[in-house]
Amino acid sequence: LNMPLAQYGLQVDLSLLQFLSEVERVTPPSGNAADPEHGPGYGVFAPWDLGHFVLAIAQRAVVSTTFGDQMEGGAYALARRFYGSVRSDQEAARILDRRRCRYLITTARDSLASRSMGSRTPLATTLHVGHGTDLPERAGSGRFRLVAIAPGEHGEAPGQQKLFELVRGAELAFGEGAPGAALRVATSVEVA
Repeated sequence: LNMPLAQYGLQVDLSLLQFLSEVERVTPPSGNAADPEHGPGYGVFAPWDLGHFVLAIAQRAVVSTTFGDQMEGGAYALARRFYGSVRSDQEAARILDRRRCRYLITTARDSLASRSMGSRTPLATTLHVGHGTDLPERAGSGRFRLVAIAPGEHGEAPGQQKLFELVRGAELAFGEGAPGAALRVATSVEVA
């Protein structure tokens, strides 16, 4: 960490500081997030209450912070909607693409608040609980890859925050067929 927080009178959970240090380490520099003339190359989509910490400590641009709506279109409202109601990889990827975000932060707090929603569980919760992989009751994500997990502190389980990368890849679309019918897929791969 290259910012002495104590001089500002801030008290931040050590596991959050370690997580944000890891975010800075595992993500490429995005340019100067504070330079309005040359905006950042990409951003991190994070809950609004973590946004300023991501900006100040991990030095990565974010969509929203505790300072309110920074960008056109209501960044705070977008973040609330994203974590509360976005349920598909496709919709999540569209939102992150529109905001030029390559990474997504999820939190245990958000996942605990929405776990009882059953099939209406938001994607951020499904990602957080299942580390982005398939769960017995629901398929995981094909578009988000787990990159970093916050360590536990004071008896907390690890993973209060998690960082996922939006994976660029191909989407395969198939014509219609009978349910349960066998499907044959073939491809060729060239290695240079």
